[in-house]
Amino acid sequence: MTDKAMQERYKRELKVARERRGAPSAERAEARKELSRVRKVLLSVLEDGPKTIPELAAATGVEASLVLWHVAALRKYNQVADGPKQGDYIAYLKT
Repeated sequence: MTDKAMQERYKRELKVARERRGAPSAERAEARKELSRVRKVLLSVLEDGPKTIPELAAATGVEASLVLWHVAALRKYNQVADGPKQGDYIAYLKT
């Protein structure tokens, strides 16, 4: 099967799946927007230099456990990297 044929097949299967499930709920769409907003805020704070999880939480007003979750996701996609250790915490910096 050629690449073009595979792409067409994938598009058809995706269309069928979307028709079965329907559009995402407004609540789910809003949750996705909030996740995106928090990540953008974290990245903008990191532009000023390396910050630890508690520093990011204080600067953004987001709970530290949620900040840690977002930083882990941003590390996975190489948007954030480990920086110098500051006391008991690792500082993170924007890549």
